[in-house]
Formats: sequence, structure tokens, C-alpha cells
Amino acid sequence: MKGIRSALSIALMVLIGVPLSAQQSTLRLPPEARAEKGDEVIVTLRDGREVRGKVGRWVDDDGFCVKPADGVTWLIRPEDVVSLRNAASGRPMGMPPQKTPSKMSTANAVTLGVFATLGGLLLFLHFVPRT
Repeated sequence: MKGIRSALSIALMVLIGVPLSAQQSTLRLPPEARAEKGDEVIVTLRDGREVRGKVGRWVDDDGFCVKPADGVTWLIRPEDVVSLRNAASGRPMGMPPQKTPSKMSTANAVTLGVFATLGGLLLFLHFVPRT
């Protein structure tokens, strides 16, 4: 009888001690990757339809395109998306980024062009020999 109690006590200590000796106390999922142009995705919409295809470009601020292999391109509005998953792995993905900001605005490019032209003209006039 004493041996059974000792065996049960040891078994209980081992069972309780296993979770306590675990290295990680909580499961941490890796951060969601954003879908990029050209990625193969599966988009589930609010109306229950699923669209499988490659992510395309953003159209203004309305949404992004998804081009199925055998069909017409879909314009996907972000508010209609229930889930966005990688087609190969099934892992959830974030919305594709909107347009990348251009490095220089049109107004800045025009201003730079005007000043570069004027600077070049002044340099030319300064170094042209006068007769």
C-alpha cells in the first residue's frame, strides 16, 4: 500500500512538473506578412465567395486587383475582405500595401528642372569667352 502511494506521488509530481519546466509559457504566432504584388492568394469575401489569384496593383484608393489564372481580374475592396490567405501555405496575410510614395512630387521635379536650366544657362554665359 505504501509503495502504491509513493508511486502515485512520484507520478503526480512528474505530471505537474512537466508544464512548469516548459521553456515558453505562451504560444506566439509570427507577425502577419503583407500580401505583395504577384503573390498567389485566396481572398474570402463577405458574401461567401472566394477568389484565388495573383495580387495586382491598387486602383486609386478603391481597392487592389486579384487576377485569377483563368478569369477576369477582380477589384477587391478592403472592407469586403473577410480573410486573405497565402494560396500555397494557407497562412493568413495582411492587406497589400497601397501605392508606394514617389520619391519626388511633380511640383518639386518641375521646380528642380527650372532651377537646373537657369543654373546651366548662367554657367554657360559666365564661361563663354567675350569678344
